[in-house]
Amino acid sequence: MLTSNTIYESEMSKLSERQKQIHEEFYRRFEADSDKLYFLKNPIFLLRWLRARKFDINKAEAMLREHLKYRKVMHLDDESPVKKIAINPQFAKYFTRGDFGQDNEGRPVVYFPFGGIDPKGTIKAHKESRHASLLSSFKGSQMLLTMLIWQEETRLLCEQLSKEKQKCIFQAIYVLDLKGIGSQHLWKPGVDIFLQIASNLEQHAPEILYKLYVINAPNIFNVIYSIIRPVLDENTKRKIQILGDDYKEALQKDIPAKYIPAYYGGHCYGNNNDPKCTHKISYGGLVPRELYFNDCYRPADIQEITIGRQSQKLIPLHVTKSNSVLNWYIKSTSNQDIGVGIYFTTDQSLTSVDEMEMITPYFRLQMHMVPEFGSLKVEKNGYYHLRLNNSYSTFFSKQLLYHFSVSTETKENGDKNNSAK
Repeated sequence: MLTSNTIYESEMSKLSERQKQIHEEFYRRFEADSDKLYFLKNPIFLLRWLRARKFDINKAEAMLREHLKYRKVMHLDDESPVKKIAINPQFAKYFTRGDFGQDNEGRPVVYFPFGGIDPKGTIKAHKESRHASLLSSFKGSQMLLTMLIWQEETRLLCEQLSKEKQKCIFQAIYVLDLKGIGSQHLWKPGVDIFLQIASNLEQHAPEILYKLYVINAPNIFNVIYSIIRPVLDENTKRKIQILGDDYKEALQKDIPAKYIPAYYGGHCYGNNNDPKCTHKISYGGLVPRELYFNDCYRPADIQEITIGRQSQKLIPLHVTKSNSVLNWYIKSTSNQDIGVGIYFTTDQSLTSVDEMEMITPYFRLQMHMVPEFGSLKVEKNGYYHLRLNNSYSTFFSKQLLYHFSVSTETKENGDKNNSAK
């Protein structure tokens, strides 16, 4: 049963009778899942997906079901913290973001000092160790996963504020600070990554944006916005407001000064009278070159493959022992992206990933500078497929180096036996 609460009445009352009927039918389609996933009983959570698809119930259902697949493989709803994906602390340090304060209505405010990002350094960086077994780069998949995790944290914050204030809060205000933005932010691999981030947030966090304030926008912003604009929903575009030199006063029309860092015209200071409140907001900075990815590690058994335009390849591995470990490494030799994901089935005859279980999140990734690699212990026996998807490309085939294998460990000495594709 949908959660009945006066908190939601103000928002639900905006719906027409026809929209209310669609909303009720939408809930019924997910009712079987709602016992395990409490948020499916929240009428506002469901409403976000309907609004994102203009109340086309079938499109909204497809969108939400796809999102639920990602939630499952990201362990967003697991009680055990062990399974949850950890955010790379170096990425959190150099990628600009911070939840800070609330607007006049109690909505959370999120700051993005985007001009402080070092696009090339962020994409080329990795963790401290260069030892092969500890290698963990800012891979494209890790960036996209981190952004989805942060958006989930914002959603949970909205839930918490709703309960505390006893009012319907389900959206956030975003402040995009472009001070420092320049030609380095037009570097194509960086632009491609940020386009993928924007597209994925549209797919997995619909209608969470209340307003987006753009401040300190230089002339080059017009070029950047023309690149990003095509991936944004029309409703999202209407929520973007570009503020002028008086942005500090303009922000205070929506956000109390007591919740704005002094750096942005408010009254808040961090530790040691810090006007930027860097204890809550990351402002980025140049990534040290010693953190740059060193492509010194490649699996011994590596193969070349070409994925033709408008086509994809599924590379199967048959796993016959429980608690085996999947290992993968993919490096593009073309300066273009490709879709990557791993899927599972017990039916050898299946050829469509739509009929398989998603094991790792599917993303379109740039892999010509930093490869996509990883390992995962799997409990089920059956067929695991590495999906390399280029079906969306009209003109270009893609060349890749890849390794996909399964290994088993003996309890006595930890020795591995590998079977590779």
